[in-house]
Amino acid sequence: MLIIKLGGSLITYKKDDISPPFLENELGLTYRIREHVIRQVARTLRECSDEDLIIVHGGGTHGHRTVNRWRRGVARGPESLMVWEVKWRMDQLTSAVVRVLGEERVPAVSHPTSSFVLSDGSAVASMDINSLENIVSGGCVPVIRGDLCPDVRGGWSVVSGDELIYELCRRSGTEMGIISKVIMLMDAEGVMNRETGKVIEEIDNEHPEGLYGGGGSSPSPVEGDVSGGIGGKVKTCVGISGMGIETYITG
Repeated sequence: MLIIKLGGSLITYKKDDISPPFLENELGLTYRIREHVIRQVARTLRECSDEDLIIVHGGGTHGHRTVNRWRRGVARGPESLMVWEVKWRMDQLTSAVVRVLGEERVPAVSHPTSSFVLSDGSAVASMDINSLENIVSGGCVPVIRGDLCPDVRGGWSVVSGDELIYELCRRSGTEMGIISKVIMLMDAEGVMNRETGKVIEEIDNEHPEGLYGGGGSSPSPVEGDVSGGIGGKVKTCVGISGMGIETYITG
């Protein structure tokens, strides 16, 4: 089984669109989506992969900008309205991903993260993966995402797409089929060395402190990233690799 992560920076204009000043009400704004990039990935998947597949996508502008508006008090109201707006925005992004995949003959099925995951802060408290397995065994490709999930301590918490992938990999070969490879796609060549500006070909436990992504100058290339940025991604991938699963971060 192969897991593909479509990074939010890859499928939205995250770096550009997350930075303009927040408005209290942005419901009339349309956040941009890179449909041409999703289509290119879909065509590659259709032509190159015969393996069972799970697709995970990040939040990009839709998730990070919306969460930050509420966290910083620009948008106001009860938590339930924040949950509604985040999920409404993320549904727009998921819908575009699923539509484009289907147009390119990849049988994608949206599977809401909050329907099978409970959070404990930013961590996964529990995950019922039977539904995912059923989608895969039925010949389709489940599409899940980093999202707000019900928290076992009350309220809602953000669980990143990378955290979801880590938890799926922890269950590889026991609670679910064997995951052979994880590929994290983002809008850069790969993970860069902060000092040399060159792509690091292989990352191990000795490297993560000196990394940045795609031409940035700090561990998180996008201010306002609510899921840990490139530093968190590298840490997650090192952990997955330690499970014996091939793991790649690339563009």
